[in-house]
Amino acid sequence: NPILLHGDPAYLSKLKMLPRVDRERMLGGNWNVRNTAGSYFKREQFIKIKAAPPCVAEVRYWDCAATEKRGDGSNQSATAGVRMGLTSDGTAVVMHVFRDFLTASGVDKAMRVTAASDGQGVEVWIEQEPGGSGKARGQDQVRKLGGFIARMNPVHESKGARASIFAAQVQAGNVLIVEGPWNDAYFREL
Repeated sequence: NPILLHGDPAYLSKLKMLPRVDRERMLGGNWNVRNTAGSYFKREQFIKIKAAPPCVAEVRYWDCAATEKRGDGSNQSATAGVRMGLTSDGTAVVMHVFRDFLTASGVDKAMRVTAASDGQGVEVWIEQEPGGSGKARGQDQVRKLGGFIARMNPVHESKGARASIFAAQVQAGNVLIVEGPWNDAYFREL
């Protein structure tokens, strides 16, 4: 849009930072493009590093499934806790991912042990499932994480909508990932 480009010299840069589907629609005029499984994230779009750089903020975000593993675990949801940092220049760093199939009490224990391992400087966020039981469960988990900065995040958007924000940064080459044995499972999950 030449009018918007004239009014905002950063307009083109902003378009290039959009998630892939929005970028192809707004910049390329492809109104038929759609998100599909596997199109949000590509392994090669992450910048692999050996160790995390200094970060100005760190968080571990939990999506709790409380499901014991049956068979090979395919078609089951695992509990996952992703630790991320933000550098002073705004670069995101995926530092570690905890992923396992656990009972509810196993999830609580894993969250507490992981918080202790991460240290006091890493905030803990827990995805709050909708409804009263989700709120009660989240409050119980926050209580069990006493001594750590722990918060609930009531979600209202779909996972796809929430993932598109992170995907835009990954696609723009603004996300580092620390190499580790958990990488392959993380990429499969993405």
